Amino acid sequence: MQQTMITSVQGPIAANTLTELARLSRQAGAHWLTSKIIQLEGQFSALIKLEVEAHQLITLQQTLQNAMPQLAFHYHDIQAQAQQARRRQVVTLDCFDRQGLTHDIQALLMNVGANIEQLEHNRMMVASIGQTVYQAQITLTLCEGITNEELASALENISAGMRVTLA
Repeated sequence: MQQTMITSVQGPIAANTLTELARLSRQAGAHWLTSKIIQLEGQFSALIKLEVEAHQLITLQQTLQNAMPQLAFHYHDIQAQAQQARRRQVVTLDCFDRQGLTHDIQALLMNVGANIEQLEHNRMMVASIGQTVYQAQITLTLCEGITNEELASALENISAGMRVTLA
């Protein structure tokens, strides 16, 4: 029986760390479905969604830990869930910065039933206008019942002058 899980991995990164993780996973019978990897200052964190035969799970865990003891591994089983139809949307937000802005954006997205897959935001001081500007790029999934116009309108109401671009 196939088991689907999320494996989180953290630790120092070397030139072949990700290649070796993939090779060892395949060797232990696992198949990567998707992954998200972040590298910062010689360290990395990865979330890897994978499938493995239930009877090979212990072999996978032991293989990875023995071959890469410098890394921390955590395994989280995913229960099969009935999902309603969803669509992916990329949103770019531009506005003047204010305290609590990222929190308010995340709260609004949760309230409309959006799942945030990735959120990257930057704050930059613009000397010529004397203010800090905020930019965010968000990849999310939405229920089919939410229109782009409804999403854009809700986001524009978070902050005066909010510019919303949907791609």
